[in-house]
Amino acid sequence: IQIDNTSSETLWNIMADGTSCGLYDDTSNDWLWQANDGGGVNLNYNGSQKITTTNTGVTVTGTVVASSYTGDGSQLTGISALPSQSGQSGKFLTTNGSSASWADPTPFVATGGTITTSGGYRIHTFTGSGTFTVTEGFSPVDILISGGGGGGGRESSQSNNYGGAGGAGSGGYYTASTIVSSGAHSIVVGAGGAGRASSSGQGTNGNVSSYAGITMLGGGGGGGYNSHGKDGASGGGGGGGTGTYSGASGTSGQGNNGSNGFYSGGQGAHGGGGGGATGAGDTAYYANWSRGRSGGAGAVSSISGSSQTYCEGGMGSGGQGSSALQGASGAANKGWGGQGGSYRNGGNGSSGVVIIRYLM
Repeated sequence: IQIDNTSSETLWNIMADGTSCGLYDDTSNDWLWQANDGGGVNLNYNGSQKITTTNTGVTVTGTVVASSYTGDGSQLTGISALPSQSGQSGKFLTTNGSSASWADPTPFVATGGTITTSGGYRIHTFTGSGTFTVTEGFSPVDILISGGGGGGGRESSQSNNYGGAGGAGSGGYYTASTIVSSGAHSIVVGAGGAGRASSSGQGTNGNVSSYAGITMLGGGGGGGYNSHGKDGASGGGGGGGTGTYSGASGTSGQGNNGSNGFYSGGQGAHGGGGGGATGAGDTAYYANWSRGRSGGAGAVSSISGSSQTYCEGGMGSGGQGSSALQGASGAANKGWGGQGGSYRNGGNGSSGVVIIRYLM
């Protein structure tokens, strides 16, 4: 039987000889498919044999792409089939390089920091630099890293009544889950920046915290009288004065911007708020000048075993109508920015923290 393929001007023949039959392309002189007497059936692609039936199944030459398959693969050869999962809850799949098997988990043993337990977790809290040492096993862990908060700025002359200093930015904030294996892992916990003391000016930036190659910057210092905030993980708020002084920029992925100080003309101004982990410094207007702008919101986490707020921006201080106000320091080991000071020192930023927890 001869088939005329008019679309490509070729001839296909359904033909048979003494040992085989099939569909043959007369133009390219190739079998498209071929059934052999007492043997296999071959399916070809452009003259190249790809699938052949045998007395035990099929042989495929090339790559098989499938959207799904059934069976457990136990009869496949040339690869290592996965062992049955039945009854293996809580175990790990291991390999010796040639075969896979299930094994009981190795106890995870680690030292370093202050160790507590809560809710089935063991928690290592580092309030100062140190080493997290895993002596046995490996485990998924949750981590929190906070850089040190910046120090608040200061406005030092109550007589000019031009208003307050900027709050400081928070330290950088990072949380993640990862796998930790045996070895000593260095940890750095950054100190908070000092608030401005004795004279008008900016606070100092906080210091970096780090773990496992992840570094969180310190927060930017708050602006003083007639000065801008400083850049950092979160930016410091701008100071008050005889003009508008800018809040500083935060670092992408670590914090947010500080807000500008505000000046209305005459004798009235207030300091901007420092940026926080989850929000920028406040931009609200306060007509009575008795307070500055609030710092940006921090991040809430229960990794320590209780709900805590980390990396909150410092509040700016007020201007006209304000009494002397010592800037409040940030909450210890939370990476908070210090508050701006009106005719008193700016508040110190609080030191950062590194917390690691894992299931017991």
